[in-house]
Amino acid sequence: MRLFAALPCLTLLATLAACTGDAPASNELQLENDGGGKFSGKAGPEWTGAELKQEAATSVCGGAEPATFKLSRKKDVWSFKGKC
Repeated sequence: MRLFAALPCLTLLATLAACTGDAPASNELQLENDGGGKFSGKAGPEWTGAELKQEAATSVCGGAEPATFKLSRKKDVWSFKGKC
């Protein structure tokens, strides 16, 4: 019976572990709509800067090119942020 009592705690821990901000897989994109036309994210090394900008335009900016787009790469992880 103790195992069943521990299941909610284990589920919570598993969920938190998934949200630790680990580096994305090589072809993974993590794009966050931060509200107010702002966005941020991370992507694996298989993405190009142009693809990331286009994805932000399509997903957050309604198809329009972002007004600002800052991109950096560190240890095979792209980090980006911008505003529509």
